Amino acid sequence: MDKAVQANRLSRLVDVCDQIDLLLAPEFAPHGFRFRRRDATYHREQNGVALSFALGISSRPPSIGGVGILIEPHLVAAVNAWMADAERRLASSSGPVLRWEHPSPVVWELLDWLVPGNSPHWTLPDDPEQAEVEDIAKLLRDSVVEVGLPFMERLATTELLLDGVVGGELRVLDDARFTIACGALLAGRLDLARTALEPLGTARRESAASVLGLPA
Repeated sequence: MDKAVQANRLSRLVDVCDQIDLLLAPEFAPHGFRFRRRDATYHREQNGVALSFALGISSRPPSIGGVGILIEPHLVAAVNAWMADAERRLASSSGPVLRWEHPSPVVWELLDWLVPGNSPHWTLPDDPEQAEVEDIAKLLRDSVVEVGLPFMERLATTELLLDGVVGGELRVLDDARFTIACGALLAGRLDLARTALEPLGTARRESAASVLGLPA
């Protein structure tokens, strides 16, 4: 790709991000979120849980036919104490568990998955008009207020996270299950630790359970 074209496309993405952020910042601030420039996320750490929201904007991705701008906001919940415990346990382990497990955030969710209707919800043409950017920014802001922020409040404490995972209310990636099990053990909930590992394949589940001192 011509460097000038690439630079122009990047400039457009930055401009779109800046305009959306102008609308989002006032919605996040009352909930204790602050914009973190180093990774361009709205971030909050309370009650042992680190919550983050990022726009995830890209130009001409294959998922929309290689044309236009795609905005894929994602929400992340991480518990540093759980990841530190997972790292400690893995450091003293050996065998296949080291290939499968690693400290991980607990929840990684696309806002697109949470908002009703057909996905993707937020797209723009390659060279959007100002009115088009403003319209998509307002639609995204409404989704953040109505869906995104309430969802993140359901992740606001370690207790809510454990209950949501075990109750099936939260979508959990397999790579997060070992870290969640560590968190359950830190909370003295052996039953929740076993439940967190149950969806894993037999070999992986038994390996993780062994490291955690749980019955297979």
